[in-house]
Amino acid sequence: VQALDRVIDVTTYPVPEAKTSNQTHRPIGLGVQGLAEVFMIMFIAFDSNEALKLDSDIFETMYHAALCASLD
Repeated sequence: VQALDRVIDVTTYPVPEAKTSNQTHRPIGLGVQGLAEVFMIMFIAFDSNEALKLDSDIFETMYHAALCASLD
């Protein structure tokens, strides 16, 4: 989160309005890589309830960590 937040400060923007908007709202994009591999390693079917729960837990953890970092 800190690195993504820093990108907002060092990016060159095409128009002043974009710079103002990004520096005001500070949007960042979080994502997941390797989720399918996690399911495969854990022998979890992609469409199972277990996969749904694990996916939810992973994204809940990311969301909580992002909020905590944002408060700092």
